[in-house]
Amino acid sequence: SSYMRKIIQGALRAKDMTSQLLSFSQQLPSKKYAFRPHLVVKEALALLQTSLPDNVGMEADVSQDCGSILAEPTQYYQVVMNLCANALQAMGATGGVLRVSLKRETIGEGDSRISDAGLVPGDYIVLGVCDTGCGMESGIVERIFDPYFTTKEAGKGSGLGLSVVHGIVKTYRGGITVQSEPGKGASFSVYLPRVVDEPVKVKEVLPVAPLPGLERIVVVDDETMITSLFQAVLNRFGYQYVIFNNGNEALDFITRQPEAFDLLITDMTMPQMNGLDLSLKARAIRPDLPIILCTGYSELITEEQAQELGINVFLMKPFSIEDLFSAMRKVLAEIES
Repeated sequence: SSYMRKIIQGALRAKDMTSQLLSFSQQLPSKKYAFRPHLVVKEALALLQTSLPDNVGMEADVSQDCGSILAEPTQYYQVVMNLCANALQAMGATGGVLRVSLKRETIGEGDSRISDAGLVPGDYIVLGVCDTGCGMESGIVERIFDPYFTTKEAGKGSGLGLSVVHGIVKTYRGGITVQSEPGKGASFSVYLPRVVDEPVKVKEVLPVAPLPGLERIVVVDDETMITSLFQAVLNRFGYQYVIFNNGNEALDFITRQPEAFDLLITDMTMPQMNGLDLSLKARAIRPDLPIILCTGYSELITEEQAQELGINVFLMKPFSIEDLFSAMRKVLAEIES
């Protein structure tokens, strides 16, 4: 969600972004596996397929014979999801076509991608994510992975997802290129070195979902990119849910049907009503309501403060799908016990 507050001093913003990136880099696991990326891409696309807007088509050209890469599968999954979510956001209300490809490529001496993407000659497995959205000026393309740069209006998130993608790709000695111009969409290519190691079974290392039960979930976030990811994840694993893009609408629903759901997941920084206000008002109506509060700002509220106010789980952004599942497992287990 909204990584940037509407009015925030440059110094505070820089400090906060730095802490997010530091917390992210500390999460990078040292454990790497050789695995076949086409299995992860297919799993991510199956998840996205369930929640594509009606005005967006998806085309996939995923080779099953490109071999293995050496990385952490859940992070590769995050790369695919972040790039696809970014593409969906770029297409916005007008819609379009999301194209995802995976293929093997050999980069030889003198190839322009050696300097453009910081690669060395060799075999790569290339993930392509293209959209038919609004496109970008060259000045924006050059800065797209800079965590301090945002093309989005205040209160609409910072695009930190792309700097996270860049960080993951660089960690695994890969590279990323972007081609875009205004009105012609954007095309991202992620290059990771192909390896000959024996691959592990992807199913054993991808995020484990909480067991889908009869729990009904309310999700509140002002960023449609984030709610579409929530929708995809919850759809994929069989949960019943309702999604709202602002706190007032969510509170109205909770007021009218306080017993109609079992868990509230809300972003902290939202216009009109922030997540903490929503949580406290919801608790006034339904005192036993389990709540997961998500935030990118440790300055706004700390985990200790959240717990004192009765929040069950406090999730700092950026969090992985595994972090979300872990939080849901914890809260849903508490309900059952």
